[in-house]
Parts: sequence; C-alpha cells; structure tokens
Amino acid sequence: MKRYATAIFLADSCLLLFVTLESSASELVAIYALVDKVEMEPNEKSPQTIQVWGAFSTDRDPAATKRGYLYFRAPFASEYMNIAVKEWMDLKAVAGTGQAVAFGQRYFYIDQMAAADAYAKTLPRVRPASEKPTSPDGYPLNIGVSKLTNAAAIDQLKHAKP
Repeated sequence: MKRYATAIFLADSCLLLFVTLESSASELVAIYALVDKVEMEPNEKSPQTIQVWGAFSTDRDPAATKRGYLYFRAPFASEYMNIAVKEWMDLKAVAGTGQAVAFGQRYFYIDQMAAADAYAKTLPRVRPASEKPTSPDGYPLNIGVSKLTNAAAIDQLKHAKP
C-alpha cells in the first residue's frame, strides 16, 4: 500500500511539474529570417556593425514578413561582443543557402503578453534596400542562431515582399 501511495505521489508531482512547465511556455526568439547576404563593417575580423539582408518576421507577427535588411551594432561589453560575432558568423554561414533561421532575444511567460507586445514594438525594424544604413539597432543576444523548421513561417519568409 505504501508503494502504491508513493507511486501516486510521484505521478501527481510529475503531472504538476509538466503543467507548470506548459503554463510558463514562452516565445524564445524574436526574429525569423531567410538570409540572402551578410555585410560586416569595417571587416569580418573586427566587425562593429552588420547588415543582414533577406526576409524577416517576428514570431509575434509572422504575417508582417518583409524583405530588406536589419542593421545592428556590436554590443559594447567585450564578453557579449564575442558571442555576437559568433552569431554573426552563423548568419553569414546560412546566407544564400535557403535555410531559414531564428535568432534574437525574447522570453516572456504566457501571463506576460502585455509585456511581450510592448517588447515586440522595440524589435529592430526591417529597412528597405533604398535606405542608407544609419543608427544601427542593438544586437539582441539570446540562445544563438537556430534552424527554423516551422513550415508556415518558412513559406511566409519565402513569399515576403519589400
């Protein structure tokens, strides 16, 4: 009988943990991208800014996919600079391959949707190709650059308009 009670307790604990994890699910990345090309300035060995050209959307509004470029500046702190450059090289590696990726910082619990909506308004804007690069946005570090497997999001990126 004691083993049966212990088994029920463990099963209930696991269920509670699972429900808690599900209720705190979040949006982990900010930007979905189909990268055409990457330009680092002044050079790849010590970049200070990056232009990422292609099609972009946020996971908050995948229907608002646009073509153009994102323009970022390097983080000011050296320990973050190294991480950003690694991510920039990852973006360069997928440029022109047709592999859609996700990157950028975002993490909100389900009960923080108002904060998530406010944060979405601060995401870097997709600049039209005709706009000269000025006033770069800060680069949003997070969990790195990851391959995007969401077929609907990939399709929207492939059909983005300027």
